[in-house]
Amino acid sequence: MVAGADWSLQNEQGWSALQEAVCTREEAIAMTIARHYQPLAWAKWCRRLPRIVASAARIRDFYMEMSFHFESSVIPFIGRIAPSDTYRIWKRGSNLRADMTLAGFDGFRIQRSDQTFLFLGEGYTSEDGNLSLPAGSLIVLSHKEKEVTNALEGAGAQPTESEIAHEVQMMSQTNMYRPGIDVTQAELVPHLNWRRQERSEMVGNWKAKIYDMLHVTVSVKSRRVPGAMTDEEMKSFFLWMMKKGWQIAENMTSMMMY
Repeated sequence: MVAGADWSLQNEQGWSALQEAVCTREEAIAMTIARHYQPLAWAKWCRRLPRIVASAARIRDFYMEMSFHFESSVIPFIGRIAPSDTYRIWKRGSNLRADMTLAGFDGFRIQRSDQTFLFLGEGYTSEDGNLSLPAGSLIVLSHKEKEVTNALEGAGAQPTESEIAHEVQMMSQTNMYRPGIDVTQAELVPHLNWRRQERSEMVGNWKAKIYDMLHVTVSVKSRRVPGAMTDEEMKSFFLWMMKKGWQIAENMTSMMMY
């Protein structure tokens, strides 16, 4: 690690050296990797930043929205459990702004927060000169809390031993999961109307064609971590949450009927 080994490289099974160390309970190796990978990742980011900023500046300015949600005819209330959001993205020069409300998860509960991410590829200097941010800064604005934080502040600093131990401990308490998607056999099939013509719809001011993407394989590979919650325990907890959701829905229905 001191010599600059790339900790993000994966073996044939798709696992990194840090994941292998955690799964085999090699805590000393896991601590060593965790102690060094943040400064190394920051150095890699600094090397790539000029190319990222230059590439962003060459792209035309735009605004876009991306909405996603989940539906299922098999799993009830999946829309309440699965994440959903609308991302609003602005790009100007080499600067980027993204607004979203999905902040993360607390177990199976979705955490919401009205927040904005600002990537300042050109940096920023206030009119009075009291505030100056370097190129490549990433700022997070929490609108409800009225808080502004620099997400990259201290990114290149060496973590403390307590922070390293806490990170390794958290990784050791849950099983490893590696999602994957295979689009090598993907096929785009246009939607047809009753006259066998390609369907289209208006998205804002744009006339868009509608396609189905077939033969896309999504996989989740898991690996047991000794002492962590098993897949069966996770499944039982999930089913318990689903049962509680059904009970709440039934109670609400009974109250409305009454």
